[in-house]
Amino acid sequence: MAAQAILASEATTMREIAEDPWLMTALGLGTVLTAFYFVAHACCFGADAAMLQSLSVICSSAG
Repeated sequence: MAAQAILASEATTMREIAEDPWLMTALGLGTVLTAFYFVAHACCFGADAAMLQSLSVICSSAG
């Protein structure tokens, strides 16, 4: 019985999150900014230029 209450609570929470446009916008923007951060700093994380050819100019000039 307690497990059913927890599952119902989780379903309600997920539904509320999906219906909130501001929260969905914040989650989307956070995802985009995080992806940009990792791509822009790929040379700092040790990615080689062959893997990320579009960033090879930035990485070679930064080094």
